[in-house]
Amino acid sequence: MIGTKLKQRYEIHTHLGDGSTATVYQAFDNKLGREVALKVLLPHVRRSTARRFFQEAKAAALLNHPNIMSIYDIDEDDGWHFLVVEYVEGNDLTHYIPSPADVVVKIGIQITSALQYAHDHDIIHRDIKPANIKVTPTGQVKIMDLGLARPSSAKRVTTPGIVMGTPAYISPEQAQGHTLDSRTDMYSLGVVLYEMITGELPFHADDITALLIQHVQEQPTPPSQVIDDIPTHLEATILKLLRKKPDNRYTSMDAVAQALQTPTYT
Repeated sequence: MIGTKLKQRYEIHTHLGDGSTATVYQAFDNKLGREVALKVLLPHVRRSTARRFFQEAKAAALLNHPNIMSIYDIDEDDGWHFLVVEYVEGNDLTHYIPSPADVVVKIGIQITSALQYAHDHDIIHRDIKPANIKVTPTGQVKIMDLGLARPSSAKRVTTPGIVMGTPAYISPEQAQGHTLDSRTDMYSLGVVLYEMITGELPFHADDITALLIQHVQEQPTPPSQVIDDIPTHLEATILKLLRKKPDNRYTSMDAVAQALQTPTYT
């Protein structure tokens, strides 16, 4: 689609990446004179996938936070359905794996701020992972891709029996298809922080089913047994986020941020 102009307005000039349901392009908005990103839905996707695509727009439109990617519009042109979203410069969080403890804490606090705001607006993300988090050249975190986000009160649009999310970062309750609340994002954040500080995921398996079972049943190796010199409070925070039962995690993302902060990092 390079060179295509959608709605006689969005001139596509760069291919940014592909997902299972959409292709993302960088484009120039000729009307407002700014760079944007277009998330173009692939043809022949399942009806439930298309519905989730539109749900993303509605969920993201509710949110206005400096650490959350902004959504500008949803439109259609000659059968192509697309989202118009904020173009964010920078690298995704995979470029920060591994990182020193102070970097993990600074990035973690920004993520908690964004997620607390989303949770306050009754939105759970459900797919927190490094590929969905960008860091700008100035160090600002931007949570991307609300493709699985939905109001906690919304009806499901997925087929029964299908587990949504990314297996390496999925919470035990999500892996089991249970009803979710904001604490599922806490667990996924715990996986992300664990990977950032150790350079490794807490659970590994070639088989997806085996990986899901590990999330549900096995305890992670403490980060201090993987690397040296991890601050005690950071390890304790990560391990509490990774507790199997949601009731044993934190009460809010604000509480997570407070646990991450010490005088060392202020």
